[in-house]
Amino acid sequence: MTGGKYPAVRISVLFAAFVAVIHFTPARAIIDAADALVLALGSCGFVGAAVWSRARRPLLAAALALVGLLGAAAARYPMSPAEATHVSRFLDLGRQVELIGSVIDDPEDDGAKCRWTLEVDSILLSRHLAVPSAGRVQVRTSYRTDVRYGERIAVRGALRAPRGERNPGEFDFARYLSYRGIYGTVHVREPSFITRYGTFDGLAWFRDVVLPVKHHIMNVAHRTLSPLAASIVIGLLVGERSEIPQEVIDAFSLTGTIHILSLSGLHVVFISVLLMGLFSFVRVPYAARVWLTLGCLALYTMIGDLAPSIVRASIMTGVVLVGTLLQRRRNVINSLFVALLIILFLDPLALFDIGLQLSFAAVLSIVVIYPRLERGVRRFGVLRQGPVTLVDKTVALLLVSVAAQIGTVPFTAYYFYKIPVVALAANVLIVPLSSAVMGLGFFSSVAEAWSPTLAQVYSNVNEYVVRFMVLIAQWAAQLPLAYVEYYRMGVWSMVFFYLLVAYVLLWERTNVRRYGLLAGAVLTAIAVWWHALRPQDGLRVYFLDVGQGDCAFIRFPDERVMIVDAGDRDEQYDSGEQIVAPFLRKQGISRIDWIVISHPHDDHMGGVDYLLRHFEVGAVLDPGQFYRSDIYRDVLEGTRKSGVPYRRMRAGDVLAIDGETALYFLHPTEAFVSDSGDAPRNTNNSSLVVKLQFRTVGVLLLGDAELETWPDLRKYGPFLRCDLVKVAHHGSWNGTPGELVAATQPRYAVISVGRFNKFNHPSPQVVLSFQRAGAEVVRTDEAGAAVFAANGDSIYRVH
Repeated sequence: MTGGKYPAVRISVLFAAFVAVIHFTPARAIIDAADALVLALGSCGFVGAAVWSRARRPLLAAALALVGLLGAAAARYPMSPAEATHVSRFLDLGRQVELIGSVIDDPEDDGAKCRWTLEVDSILLSRHLAVPSAGRVQVRTSYRTDVRYGERIAVRGALRAPRGERNPGEFDFARYLSYRGIYGTVHVREPSFITRYGTFDGLAWFRDVVLPVKHHIMNVAHRTLSPLAASIVIGLLVGERSEIPQEVIDAFSLTGTIHILSLSGLHVVFISVLLMGLFSFVRVPYAARVWLTLGCLALYTMIGDLAPSIVRASIMTGVVLVGTLLQRRRNVINSLFVALLIILFLDPLALFDIGLQLSFAAVLSIVVIYPRLERGVRRFGVLRQGPVTLVDKTVALLLVSVAAQIGTVPFTAYYFYKIPVVALAANVLIVPLSSAVMGLGFFSSVAEAWSPTLAQVYSNVNEYVVRFMVLIAQWAAQLPLAYVEYYRMGVWSMVFFYLLVAYVLLWERTNVRRYGLLAGAVLTAIAVWWHALRPQDGLRVYFLDVGQGDCAFIRFPDERVMIVDAGDRDEQYDSGEQIVAPFLRKQGISRIDWIVISHPHDDHMGGVDYLLRHFEVGAVLDPGQFYRSDIYRDVLEGTRKSGVPYRRMRAGDVLAIDGETALYFLHPTEAFVSDSGDAPRNTNNSSLVVKLQFRTVGVLLLGDAELETWPDLRKYGPFLRCDLVKVAHHGSWNGTPGELVAATQPRYAVISVGRFNKFNHPSPQVVLSFQRAGAEVVRTDEAGAAVFAANGDSIYRVH
């Protein structure tokens, strides 16, 4: 287990694998039922037995060591909250509560709002009922506040469960917070909803050393730089990105240089070199120089909130520096995996941290791939023996960027759905500039202590460097093919990519070259046959969770697609951009054959304008009802400018998809629609009512049609029978008469509705009427997206 050239590689990989097994399998329930101390003692016993029996029985020793390592992973894995009064038991009560606890981190303040973590110790459920509790919640305000680390406070607001993966492929914010031990969120709407009770002891070194240094750096940047430059310098030096404008973050993201704005190994290496150089300049002995640098790195790691990528880089740097004191030969790969093992032992859930994954992959790729790239370039005479020139340095930096990009491309595509193309060249320009920005910011912060004038001089120079760096990022982001969108990167795709990279790197080995080709051919054949033989659904219908709005996505048997409504839009939120478009791209869709707008209310067609501007659209269908709305005007104008065919639909129209699939428009009749004035019987009643028929399977989409439309719909008689109904008007009491429920007799009834909406939708009577008719009622506010598949003879729910 521990022999060989890279003992840490085996141990850390196995430990990470066991953490993943515990996380993704029912083993978590066993861990929750066990005691961490028992698991820890058991793991120590197995490891001890493995060491004792290694010489005589190596196979037994290996088995015992594996069991011990599994026990260690289980002992360190955080258990689920077991307390009956844990804060997670009071989520979504539907009313405000008062949480009393301590602020355990440095609040983030972007000038307009604040955010911090509260360690709860009690919950006030009513004026006379206080319950002792435990657990962490994220507190947010929509205004600035002077709350500080270490304060004991009470906050009043609705305690909500964080938003999870509500739609297929959506970012799981709840899981992201759970990795940090946070179980709920509270939005404090007014300053009067915060009450101060003094301070708690907290961590004195964090309060008296770490935070003053961090705040000093931030204050100097704010005082001596413009807001844009200050936000960049603060992001580079202390990792606070909340003040950086979103368009700047987007530019760095699209050029593959977003790591510059997040504390990472690059920052740790630069700070280490800077400190070693500074201590050398003042003639500090080498041993003292190393220990002083390690002490400063520990402080820097704490300033960065112990982010896994910073911890990994600091541990690696510490191992290398201490190794120079002990005159040991450096083994960078082993040091990297030692750092990984320490991080995972301290926090097993760090395995799922995006920053750690990207940082680890980048460093490992540079260590493994860069030397091979350098040897290949030397063969072509680009790098020659002799004095190192500027060209040599530029080529070397480019090769480092190439190596890092090879290692991180799968993660970038998996998490962000983009593969930067200009990242190689952008890194060559931006990385040296970012180092200059960090150096100038560092010296400005140090100089401020004795010479504010000198600090201002450094900042004046830094202002120009920052602006030049941002201009390069923005210019590169606007280049043609600056990035390629890719939405199909999955776990198996990542495995295949890294196996291919390993195969190329080990090409010189005859066995690898021979058996690698054979394995590749076998895997390719399996993939082709798997795709060809797996059962294909004829029809898929997705009802996306867009909050208090509607959006349905339909994939027809011939692979053409339709969107029916696209959720809401306002100044801060566009469901088309934030929910519908990411879902479509994750499905690999760049063309929408039909967009159907049921009626021109914002909560139904708000996201359509974004889709028109960012996707190829075959046609737009709507009832043609006149409506005074900037959003509707944008939709009609966008349709006209893009040349998308527009068609007004009425009762009696039919849209044939193929020989077995068609859409029948049952409503509105002419009496419900006006193309020049307000709707004769309100806009909801101008909604398109559509029946989708696929062989014997029927899906009825009712839009927001209300009771007044029932006399017109009644005449369709048995044709209203269907397997699935999208319930009218978010389940409102005035949207679905009992006669309609009896006429449709669906197997499923879907209600598209927002959580805690102000209208109190859906109506309990409507829900009960469908349930009494034998339908399974699916609500998007409870279950998230509802997904159904049909083979032409039956329909079933798959999500």
